[in-house]
Amino acid sequence: MRNHYIPRFILSNFVRNRVIHVHDKQDGKTRPTNEGKLFVIRDFYQDDLERLLGEIEGTLSADLNSMLTSCRTGAPFRIPISRVLECCRQLLLLQLARTPYAKKVSTTALDEVGISELLEDLGVWPK
Repeated sequence: MRNHYIPRFILSNFVRNRVIHVHDKQDGKTRPTNEGKLFVIRDFYQDDLERLLGEIEGTLSADLNSMLTSCRTGAPFRIPISRVLECCRQLLLLQLARTPYAKKVSTTALDEVGISELLEDLGVWPK
């Protein structure tokens, strides 16, 4: 399974005419590509964990897309600031969970606790 460590719904905010431009730090060139090819690690997480993380991101996506639109246009947020802060907190925790370091550390924790319980303890997933 292809695991996006930056969710596609975030990347889609930077796509124009089905293209996103990426900068290669090594050769200094910018190239057009498809967002589906960016920020991907194959088989980084097991399918069931990836589906759970995707489900959590899906619950956040509408609010986060609204926030990104507000930032891009300079319009005020259409959701309460408390919800803005909570969405940002949850996204940050999810992004941290998608790093190789977090995977290494959490593998030990998951031997003792299920991923749902671990996310509940972090306050990302409701009990």
